Amino acid sequence: MKKTVLHRSLSFCILASFVATSVMPTQAFAQALNLPAPGAMVGPSATFEPVLMKGLKVHPENPLLFD
Repeated sequence: MKKTVLHRSLSFCILASFVATSVMPTQAFAQALNLPAPGAMVGPSATFEPVLMKGLKVHPENPLLFD
């Protein structure tokens, strides 16, 4: 099976990305999210308010027609 230049370059890019991620030191990505410390009490989130559609008219003769 003959490998083309595109196939070889794609293979090299994939190999380089795997090597780069295994060699680079890992970072704590959760610290960048400003999460509370483990064991800290977390307050309740805001209440959920669903979207309210006003002025929607559905035609009884054609239920898929909206105004």
